[in-house]
Amino acid sequence: MKPGRLDPAVDPAEAWRKAVAGECETALAWLSGGHETAPARAVHQARRACKRLRALLRLAEPALGETAVEARRWIAVSARQLAPARDATVRAATLASVVAEHREVLSEPACAALEAVYAVEAPAEVPPQARDDASATLEGLADLLDDTALRQLSRRSLLRGARLAYRRARRRGRSARSSRCPEAWHELRSAVQVHLNQLKALRECTGGRFRSRQRELTRLASLLGEAHDLWMLHESLAEAPAGSLGALLRPLLAEREGLRYAAAAELSAELFSQRPKAFEQRLEQAWVDAEVAREAAEDAAAV
Repeated sequence: MKPGRLDPAVDPAEAWRKAVAGECETALAWLSGGHETAPARAVHQARRACKRLRALLRLAEPALGETAVEARRWIAVSARQLAPARDATVRAATLASVVAEHREVLSEPACAALEAVYAVEAPAEVPPQARDDASATLEGLADLLDDTALRQLSRRSLLRGARLAYRRARRRGRSARSSRCPEAWHELRSAVQVHLNQLKALRECTGGRFRSRQRELTRLASLLGEAHDLWMLHESLAEAPAGSLGALLRPLLAEREGLRYAAAAELSAELFSQRPKAFEQRLEQAWVDAEVAREAAEDAAAV
């Protein structure tokens, strides 16, 4: 079973506990240097594991209540410890991508000078304090999520957690399409990632029935991520002197950002058009159908 995914062959509470433990181990392995890879990639992968953990915690929140909320706060703190280096790397990469497409018509010295401002040298290691703080938080989760808390977990509570995450993303989408402000789009992206990671966690339980939706949610998250990266670079160039390359690039960045947000608005409206209760019923039916199919396969194998 892939780390972070619920095993349909065991009790839901035990499956969830194993999924959380798997993601904690994954994040800790990246932070400890257990993978021979560039530190920047290690930070990225550890943060992704933290996002999957937060999705699992939201999935269990109807049963765990404040325990799950507190655990999510811990994970959020860990992820924030790792964020600054990642944000700087993204700004440099976004600038390089934009400049590369227009280098032939731009001044080469101006391009080089601007890139030098945003150049990010890959760190020699994950920042020690951030690594230690994040590791301590992840290790402490085991004590917070003890057996007493897990007794309340059931299929019904997990389905309700998935419905609440869907409803949250649906509301965030409406808010973003109404306000069109970067903060609202960023909140939508966070909610979409939670919903997507929950579907991935339940993939085996639902027989893979939501693969197509996962692909579309991945596309939506990518559009919102690209738009956010463009916005971050756009904002960082706000003080660029008039006539400089930075000032000239700002309208281009704003245009690209707007196109991605427009596409995201259309896709989010489509993906979250269904009422939350109806989506929960779809999810439950897929879970029941997958369980029936698994039992039938087991019976056939036993004959």
